Amino acid sequence: MARPKRPLAERIDRLAEWDENHHHHVWTGSTHHGRPRLKPEDKHPVRILLQVDDPRLFVRRVCSHPLCINPDHFKVQVTYDRKYDDRPPPVWVDPRTSDSDSFTPRELEEIQETVQFLLKDEGTFEELTEYHSEEMRQEIHRLWMHKSSPTQLTKP
Repeated sequence: MARPKRPLAERIDRLAEWDENHHHHVWTGSTHHGRPRLKPEDKHPVRILLQVDDPRLFVRRVCSHPLCINPDHFKVQVTYDRKYDDRPPPVWVDPRTSDSDSFTPRELEEIQETVQFLLKDEGTFEELTEYHSEEMRQEIHRLWMHKSSPTQLTKP
């Protein structure tokens, strides 16, 4: 009996090494013309990590390392081709960012203010988020962790 297939994200993680000096996730798996390629899907690993399935969406490299698969080093662009004129534009949600459309402008302002207070150590996470909804608490925590350095972090 054949062993079950591993999830794609796990396979990609196993076939890449983290370069701490330059913040690259360097692909060590198979390549095609010098570019990372995941078999048998025959796709670039970043297309899988960014969940890009539409052929009208192109994934473009921003960094200069040819084997880098760090999703933060890529941007997604929509191609405008006559072949697809009659189809609606592709819908793609970037998995690297949170869904800030669900918050009102006032809630977004409160989130930013709270993160600034946390970064300045003007209160604890529990004190500053006591009256916020769970979604706002999660967004505040995500932004706080993203903007602070690892040495300043305390677990909320």
